[in-house]
Amino acid sequence: MRGSIKLGRRWMPFRARQVVAPHHGFVWAAHVASVVVGSDQYADGKGWMSWKLLGLVPLVRAEGPDVSRSAAGRGGGEAISVPTALLPRFGVTWSADDEAHVTARYAHEDVDVAFHLALNDDAHIESAMFKRWGDPAETGTWGLHPFGVDVTAYATFDGVTIRAPGASAGSTAPIVGPTASSSATRSPSCIPSPRAAELRPRPPPTMS
Repeated sequence: MRGSIKLGRRWMPFRARQVVAPHHGFVWAAHVASVVVGSDQYADGKGWMSWKLLGLVPLVRAEGPDVSRSAAGRGGGEAISVPTALLPRFGVTWSADDEAHVTARYAHEDVDVAFHLALNDDAHIESAMFKRWGDPAETGTWGLHPFGVDVTAYATFDGVTIRAPGASAGSTAPIVGPTASSSATRSPSCIPSPRAAELRPRPPPTMS
């Protein structure tokens, strides 16, 4: 994947590869502006991030309970790229607000995720939003904050239709820490939009 990532207060170009193991973890490794190399990872209930200048000089390393909880939320949110991870057999329950808005609820490790989805007329996901643990305002106080994505195109791989690479845009500020956050990314061809704000949780009826 490619796009832009916020390091400190600046958006910089990046190239990255990600491995996702639904309901278990992920590894997101990136090269930023050809000079910064690093990754975000979550596995076995622990999350951490590590970034180095030219792969040699340490710039950022973050771990601990807050980072792990934030990374677990991100791992749950990666289900938008692996839609089969949201099948009921994985402990996912579904409800509907109306014909165009549905919610998937499930637990990723010890973190409960309520994934609010807006659908188009073809039942494809237009937007997704959930609450994720973080400190986007860099106040030193962590809490739950909206974290979302808009989807602008789809592609089919081996019979499974998912969002197309580069066809999404993040709609939140940095979530993980004061120095760098690879959790705040955006596609160069897309502009973050306020659609996720339309997905505020509402008491939904249970689907029969």
